[in-house]
Amino acid sequence: MKRLLLMFSIVTIALVGGKLAIADTEVSGNITSDTTWTVEGSPYIVVGDVTVDSGVTLTIEPGVTVKFNPYKSLNIDGELIAKGMVTDSILFTSNNASPEPGDWESIKFVDTSVDAVLDSLGNYVSGFIIEYCRVEYGEDIECDCVSPCISHNIITENTGEYFGRAAIYCNLYSSPTITDNAIIGNRGGGISCDDHSSPTITNNTITENICDNGGGISCDDHSSPTITGNTITSNRACHNGGGIYCWKSSPTIVSNTITGNSAPGNGGGICCSGSSFPTIN
Repeated sequence: MKRLLLMFSIVTIALVGGKLAIADTEVSGNITSDTTWTVEGSPYIVVGDVTVDSGVTLTIEPGVTVKFNPYKSLNIDGELIAKGMVTDSILFTSNNASPEPGDWESIKFVDTSVDAVLDSLGNYVSGFIIEYCRVEYGEDIECDCVSPCISHNIITENTGEYFGRAAIYCNLYSSPTITDNAIIGNRGGGISCDDHSSPTITNNTITENICDNGGGISCDDHSSPTITGNTITSNRACHNGGGIYCWKSSPTIVSNTITGNSAPGNGGGICCSGSSFPTIN
């Protein structure tokens, strides 16, 4: 039998604006050519892992809802353009009737993904982007050896695969741009920077997240993030670093508001240990 490339199943047909529109589009398998998920086809139900192949672009239109069945993921080996609008965002959520954090797995970018390109002012030009989206009830947005643009999103009620793997997980030399997001109420922490990653984390509101170490942001294992202009408040660690936790890392922490965070161990606001060399201004 031929390899299953992409499965679409029409469950409901609705009348939208006087036109027949396909609703409840089930998706699974590999996307092997440039594809757009449209409002007319929304919601898209991820019934099996979806992988965007290397060299291929998946574009998701503003207003689209993507619902994930338990333990399913969207894996990006190529390019994802999920660019919503202020008045018409994109929703990534659980397909369960009573959703809970961790219902589905990840939006995962790997080293074959197309990096975001920014201009000299830091504005998005091209490449993959998650912008004006709401990401909820999953595990994380995972970046491995890759540099996406993650901006102007609401990222809430997610839980990492384990404590220390936050709602946005930067791993393996990744350097995403994470800016102007509201990262709220995630279990496993807000942002984690691991294994030589160097994200730029700017102008985010990071609040009411909880993790083992680093409720707001954790910096581990030779990571060197730039953390600037963020409001980091009311986060909690079970051990150390309620706001920011640094272990064997060299973050630059400048011009942030860090207030009302807590940890029963060390560093309610910031904890630095394990030969960390942060710059804090």
